[in-house]
Amino acid sequence: MEIVEITSGNVASYSAEVAKIHADAYSDGHFTSTFGLRKLAEYNRLLIENSDISLVAVEGNRVLGFLISGEAVSRGVSQFIRSHRGFLVTRLLAHPYFLLDKIRAKLKSAFAPPPTPVAKYRLLSIASAPSAQSRGVGAKLLAALEGRLRQRGIANYGLSVRAANTRAVTFYQSNGFVCEKEDSGSLYFRKSLGYSSSNNRDNRAGNELQIQ
Repeated sequence: MEIVEITSGNVASYSAEVAKIHADAYSDGHFTSTFGLRKLAEYNRLLIENSDISLVAVEGNRVLGFLISGEAVSRGVSQFIRSHRGFLVTRLLAHPYFLLDKIRAKLKSAFAPPPTPVAKYRLLSIASAPSAQSRGVGAKLLAALEGRLRQRGIANYGLSVRAANTRAVTFYQSNGFVCEKEDSGSLYFRKSLGYSSSNNRDNRAGNELQIQ
């Protein structure tokens, strides 16, 4: 199994398989489960283009899993919303549960803004193909991400996940994440990479040639 970084130069090669894994791995409780594969491919492409680090786990010619992360990767979500307002409205009308959920979230945020995560760097999406689960794909993707974060001097990162998604919650806990807070059925996790970012910047300065 090889971990490959997705860039603007190779994103087209992986977008269809990333969309397929996304469709297979995300539950019916997630709004993106109502998208077709073409829209999912475009959605993930925008996320990747706005990410800092996106990875795929590859074996032969097959993609086994993917990961998308960054400090401003949510800009990709905003771009998708702006470009597909009509499509999203039809999806919400066809699946009114999600519409009611969005309205409740808007009303709640108007009176009580959601908690601000401590970690600025966010893991937005990670998934593995159902046929490749229990092979350590997710753990390998996390390890590859964390190696790159250490090189960049990033000391911690976070994510949010639905509390009802017990499989994902167990996965994050077993991989060293701790829960910071809970809000509206979502858990906010953070993981420390075990060093001070200021100290790491000093180390990087001393080892600049080695890292390059």
